[in-house]
Amino acid sequence: GAAPEVAALALSRLAPRLCGRADAVGWLWHTVHGLLAGPNSIEDGDGATATATVLASAMLGDAAFVCLAAEEMAEACSQLASAWGLQWKPATISQEACTALGLELTDLDVHALAAAAADDGNTDQLDGAAALPEEVVEQEDAASRLWARGAGGPFEELMQAALALSMIASAGGSSSGLPPRLTGLYLIANVALIEALHARRFGNLVSGEKTKKGTDPEALEAARACMLVEQVRLCGNVLYGQPRAQSFARLTRALRAVLSHCYADNELPLLREAGVFAVRNATHGNPENQQAVRDLLAERKAAGVSDGMLQPPPIELEFAD
Repeated sequence: GAAPEVAALALSRLAPRLCGRADAVGWLWHTVHGLLAGPNSIEDGDGATATATVLASAMLGDAAFVCLAAEEMAEACSQLASAWGLQWKPATISQEACTALGLELTDLDVHALAAAAADDGNTDQLDGAAALPEEVVEQEDAASRLWARGAGGPFEELMQAALALSMIASAGGSSSGLPPRLTGLYLIANVALIEALHARRFGNLVSGEKTKKGTDPEALEAARACMLVEQVRLCGNVLYGQPRAQSFARLTRALRAVLSHCYADNELPLLREAGVFAVRNATHGNPENQQAVRDLLAERKAAGVSDGMLQPPPIELEFAD
């Protein structure tokens, strides 16, 4: 009767020696992305394959999967900010914003989600009775650096999976979209990282900090490592055809953040395209958001804010109903 338990204990001690958490999560999200982006099915009318649509629906309908995706993205953003010396400060969410997504405040406690991911990762460590002290310390140190590499590491796999899931989920219009918890998490945790990267290069525009020229090579390296373009693109995907997500963006800092990235950047040439796409999706068919953008642009013009560019081209938006 005890044989299964003994086998499970033995496996739990052996597994960390065969595959660390970084390898495991990297392969997990690589597999998710591969399944969703693979060429094995015929494309449906929205550009996603029929198989990918079914798979994405199954994944996003699984509460445990959604919880894991939210926890690991929160942990990743936190670790990346720490590794690159960024001031990552997720917004305090109002009850009104949570209500827009049908959530409670506790559902979007980003720091709690990040901590939960770290706790889950401890199950991959060596059992204390079977490991030498230096082995335990080494694994704990590795866990703290799991996402720190950014592009080229497990974080890139996580981001690619998030982009694929968000694109497929939003393709069905307002009747589908991502689960509310993932929507809110991306528009808080990832937006906070976008803001931190922007502040690192150009200064904190919200607080009125003196604008920098954006030529700091380390700040640019951080933007690339943290996949800034993909982060903005993820926000655009989340907002596509989703009225509740649009409202949440207006009631938090997300709308302001994506609007701050509609400028030409020679170092990140695809950033403006991603920013304009995100603003378009945030305002399409939403008069309240359209007015909010007009107000933000007027506010910036009055304050002389240039988003870090010395003479940025004017942003002209034509809103479609």
